[in-house]
Amino acid sequence: MRRFLPLLVILLVGCSGAPGSSADGQTSASSAPTDAVGAAGSVEPGASSAASSEASTAPSEAPSAASGALPAACAAGFAAYLTEIEPIVSSFDPASATLGDLSTADQAVDDKSYELLQANDSTAPYSCPEAGLDWAYFDADTAWDAVLAVAGEAAPGTLAYLTALQAWKKLDVAVVSDYGIEGCDAAVASIKERVATETSGGVSEVAEMPLDDGLAMLGLYRAYLHDVQNELCPRDALGNDEFDFFGRMG
Repeated sequence: MRRFLPLLVILLVGCSGAPGSSADGQTSASSAPTDAVGAAGSVEPGASSAASSEASTAPSEAPSAASGALPAACAAGFAAYLTEIEPIVSSFDPASATLGDLSTADQAVDDKSYELLQANDSTAPYSCPEAGLDWAYFDADTAWDAVLAVAGEAAPGTLAYLTALQAWKKLDVAVVSDYGIEGCDAAVASIKERVATETSGGVSEVAEMPLDDGLAMLGLYRAYLHDVQNELCPRDALGNDEFDFFGRMG
């Protein structure tokens, strides 16, 4: 999802406390939901990747990634990053947002992240792979409890966006049974029925659906495709109507 970051991965080094500072660490990875109801109101499949904890920013404290808190220098750098993207995502409202709105907000954050990287001589303002937090990169394995703890203290306007992003990223590890469905045939029948219902109601693609409904529908679709890719389900069971509906979000 982070389209620009793979091109810059060799430039991303170190873990710093704030943009422009030097750091000690490893080369950052390139740039993007756990049954939990977050600030965005989304219910996500899977299990949380880290225990809840308040993130420490005191230099005298050195919490480990396993504790659910970010190391002090990493937390400081990440907090500074969140304050930069806060004006971009503070208006994101999960109650009225569509799935496409989340994608649009994420692209705007990508653009800002690239701008910050360039302004810092193409060096990551923070990068803490040892804590599961690389520069501007989020996935299913991100230490989300620690991320949300820092966001709540440093940039609360990012919480709704980050919680929705967590739900979206956790779809990558969803399985069909997370959606109360067992077996390939049942999954295909459910996807076809739901797509037909939405399109007959005037919704042309999943990006137009309300956030929570869109995440649930996209999650089932992706989980089914994982089974297809793993040769657990047959290919070609879905048709163009379904592929067109999920389109760029699929």
